[in-house]
Amino acid sequence: VQSLLKVKDYNDVMNNYRKELESEVIKMNEELKQSNRALAEQNVRLSAIINSPEDILVFSLDREYRYTSFNENYRLAMKNEWQIDIQIGLSLPEIITVPVLKDATTSSTNRALAGEHFIEVQYQPALGVWWELNWNPIRDRDVVIGLSVFIQDVTERRRSKELLRGVRREFS
Repeated sequence: VQSLLKVKDYNDVMNNYRKELESEVIKMNEELKQSNRALAEQNVRLSAIINSPEDILVFSLDREYRYTSFNENYRLAMKNEWQIDIQIGLSLPEIITVPVLKDATTSSTNRALAGEHFIEVQYQPALGVWWELNWNPIRDRDVVIGLSVFIQDVTERRRSKELLRGVRREFS
């Protein structure tokens, strides 16, 4: 009888412990669902911010030069101007066919992956377009894990500056 009572006590303790564990699992699952909802909402907001300006192209790369994200404006520009249907995981240097542009892009990518933030202007003769590229390292703590690039067509701005310089030279 004594042994049976000890076994029953042990079973009661185990049942209570199981109930506590089940309750904790339910609580953690609910917290995880809330975190996932918050993350999904944040992704929607971030996507809306990135895709909102019509004249800004955005993409990000990992350390192996593969696309990790891009906005719709960038995807459409690559498709329209270069006939390339980019996808996540595709390597940027592999899709650039113009050697000078490929070298410039690889050099800038390496600078950003080394931790440097910088802005540069590139002329693309095939398109007759001046691009301003804002290169930004993406860090996880102190380690650069990739980069993001914000691109804007500054052709009209460049033309206006050149026109203004010409006018100033005429009147000087």
